[in-house]
Amino acid sequence: MRRILAGGLLLSLVASSASARAHVCNVWLTPVSPDQSQQPDPAFCPGVAESVHVDAQGVVVASDTSSTYTAYGWATSGKAQSAPNTDGGPPTSVVALSDSHKVHDATLFTFFLRERAFVSIKVTPAARDAGMPWDPAFSLYRGIMPLQAHDDVSFDPLNPVSEDTFLPVSSPIDKAPGDPTIAQLIVVDAGTGEIGNNSAWTASVASQYASLYSPHNGYRDTLNYTTTGGLLPPGDPNAAYPVHPYDGQFDALGDWSMANSDIGAGETDPALIRQHWAKLIYLTHQNQNGPGLVESLANADLAAGEYTIAVDGANCALWESTECGLSGAFTGTVDFQAVPASVLTDGGPADGGDVQDGGPDAQDDAGGSTSADGGSDVVTGSPDGGSSCSLGARSQDARWMFGLATMGGLFWRRRRQARSVR
Repeated sequence: MRRILAGGLLLSLVASSASARAHVCNVWLTPVSPDQSQQPDPAFCPGVAESVHVDAQGVVVASDTSSTYTAYGWATSGKAQSAPNTDGGPPTSVVALSDSHKVHDATLFTFFLRERAFVSIKVTPAARDAGMPWDPAFSLYRGIMPLQAHDDVSFDPLNPVSEDTFLPVSSPIDKAPGDPTIAQLIVVDAGTGEIGNNSAWTASVASQYASLYSPHNGYRDTLNYTTTGGLLPPGDPNAAYPVHPYDGQFDALGDWSMANSDIGAGETDPALIRQHWAKLIYLTHQNQNGPGLVESLANADLAAGEYTIAVDGANCALWESTECGLSGAFTGTVDFQAVPASVLTDGGPADGGDVQDGGPDAQDDAGGSTSADGGSDVVTGSPDGGSSCSLGARSQDARWMFGLATMGGLFWRRRRQARSVR
């Protein structure tokens, strides 16, 4: 990535594919939530949406054979990445999130539960014909994005700037509660435009910002860029601009928000905001295994509602690594199963565990997980209390029937719609 200053606006330039999808496309793994005003458009999600089907075991399967998964879309958001040091020293480590366009070509998987259910998700990488195996990873969120949502719209901007000074300003959407809105650097001479230190920026204020903003806590500091390396110092040609602006709004390990272009800056109508903007609430993620291996989540206890699964690659987290240059080269399959709690005679897992809103589980390819930071408590055993990912013979028929019941109508409706748009 290269940063340039043009017309007073800091622009982030990243390589893109001419065939890339522009905005979010939701591929539904269950019938669409009745609360959705924007129904899915099969023509907008070609290939992946049409591939969704229920197999003989009642598993909902979505196959992407269009090579749109990347090696980095998930990892560059979830892990600290390297950014050039403006002083000529070694690169600095920052968390600048990911461009949603680079996460499976802006394709998300969504599902709706009419009642509490135990959900299992599996992502299987397909063989790659050019050497390096794909390392899949996925995150699970409560909520869904509006159709065609994308990074950097006027209502929820990516790296907002003042219309008067063109200097960074606080995000109108992602600013943390309690943010005092005090800039570290300001214009000290209006005549020359000279940038200098703000006397209101004290050690106490700096400490306050450090406590308000941390990687993946669901808020973005676009005034002082606390988590992305801070601001370029006075004397620098681009003084007061971020060392590393946000690359995107996708967060693999935290809450994140986006809107579509049908809502304008400063909109206050709750109905319009609900229809055209959303914040996804992070629940958990899976990134425990290495390249070429399956990632799975077994029997997550979820309440009724809408959910999103974001899937992409974790081969690399540093922009300068060779693997990060490999985009649009991987394929894979997403398997989804949901068993209503009402069909289980024992009412669910013996330990009563569930997936709750919270911080990241600290899972990674090195293995292991922790939840001491208030992260999600994920059920990884069977509802019987066993250690197997299978629900056992007692529940297999119920799972199979649920798969047919939830997907049958959607599958055949999509087939008819797909034919009608060809």
